[in-house]
Amino acid sequence: AARTWRDGLEVAGRFTPFCARATVLRRRPADLAEVQLQARFYGVGVIVVDGQSTEVLVEPAPFRRHRFTAAAWRFLEEVYRTVQ
Repeated sequence: AARTWRDGLEVAGRFTPFCARATVLRRRPADLAEVQLQARFYGVGVIVVDGQSTEVLVEPAPFRRHRFTAAAWRFLEEVYRTVQ
């Protein structure tokens, strides 16, 4: 969650190597076209939660793993061992 969409994009961008990203806003931004342009460029989803309603302004880009780490490899091995 973020107070402004710019802050939300910045914070969500920190998680780029790990997962799909989205930011949640409490109200619809006034400069909607700018928000959508920036969010799509960076692949960050924008969701507005206003009281009881939820509106997805921009879908988050799907996560694509660009590299494997030793920890990720071990995690996959543990999952595989558990499933068998």
